[in-house]
Amino acid sequence: MKKILSAIIMLSFFLTGCLKDTTINSDGGLPSTPTAIQFTYSGLEYLGQASILTAGVTDPITNNMIVNVAGRSALSKDLTITVGVDDAKRVTYNTTSDIKFDAMPDSCYSIPVKTGTIKAGKYLDTLKVTFYPDKIDPSKNYMLPITLKDAQGQIIASNFSTYWYHTIGNPLAGNYNYDYSRWNTADGTGPLNGSSFTGHVATLLPVDPTTITVPSSYVSSYILSFDNSTGVPKNFTLTMDAKAFSDNGITLVDGPHLLIADPVAGHFKFQYSVLNSSGNPRYFIEDFYK
Repeated sequence: MKKILSAIIMLSFFLTGCLKDTTINSDGGLPSTPTAIQFTYSGLEYLGQASILTAGVTDPITNNMIVNVAGRSALSKDLTITVGVDDAKRVTYNTTSDIKFDAMPDSCYSIPVKTGTIKAGKYLDTLKVTFYPDKIDPSKNYMLPITLKDAQGQIIASNFSTYWYHTIGNPLAGNYNYDYSRWNTADGTGPLNGSSFTGHVATLLPVDPTTITVPSSYVSSYILSFDNSTGVPKNFTLTMDAKAFSDNGITLVDGPHLLIADPVAGHFKFQYSVLNSSGNPRYFIEDFYK
């Protein structure tokens, strides 16, 4: 499978406050040609950062598309650039990817301005794309390749000319009610630890169409995988991030166990126990429900 989807990823992955009006070379070096026009931090190399997380989100998501003059000096005159959707790139991508993407419907996004101007002596201009999570079907995979269409004859960097915006459909993704129970014993007996709570909200995020990450309020997180060949998730497999435990000197003693896995009702309940870095037992039950 191609590099796809870093979990848990960003709602808006460009922090424009950190960008100066200077040359930005997203490949780490100056181009072989004197000047090339590119999108910053774009291309398949940054595919994971172009994931649009819509699970549990209702407000519009606006991303900045930053056009950059990558070269040893700025241009001597104003440069008009044009961007647009190139769905042929999605079609080509699908031929080499295990995960297939549908074209994102027009109602799910807007590009209010498709042309921009990089002023003489400057290096940057910023355009915007807005996504509407309430219109995006969470069960489908969508892709929206936005590419640099024209730069008035200037060379466009082929490997950094497209933002590969995409969503991953997963039937279990979204917001759940969340209860967290912790005992400082090995078997869950005795009083609850004071960090326990009920009635919080947790967002289960898609990794791919049959895998989600589920947050834990201790150190690690869960990975819940399943089969969805019949349209109803089944054959669940639950694991945890072992490295997160080992990095903190924690030993997973038992679990994680699936106490409840009901995709129809939207109810998932997990249990595990550990020894903390001092060798003391900790026992957890985490309950996610609609």
